[in-house]
Amino acid sequence: MKEFSYIAQTPMPEQCVVEFKSNGSQGGDGEHGGYATLEFKENGAETGIQLDIRLTTGQEYKLNDVELISLTVKGDWELEGLATALMDIGRKLLQRDDILEDYLKWQKTE
Repeated sequence: MKEFSYIAQTPMPEQCVVEFKSNGSQGGDGEHGGYATLEFKENGAETGIQLDIRLTTGQEYKLNDVELISLTVKGDWELEGLATALMDIGRKLLQRDDILEDYLKWQKTE
């Protein structure tokens, strides 16, 4: 599969832009297989993105006023795990009728 990218961008500057990039499963591990990158970035206004990090050493960091967060998983199994998690999250969110109704109303205004 060739690399592809999908950008979910809203005209509302208060909402962040979400981008997903991947080259799909490639039949290998982290250095030779597929990868997927999920990015969250500002959309022209301060969107209040915060980043919390905990390292394997136990050190924790909290960063405010973050402009861009990029998370990349490398390897076919890791890519598939991320994709499955995102689909499950989407299904759970869309099970709430009010979220789906609000989204459909918003889409009609464009």
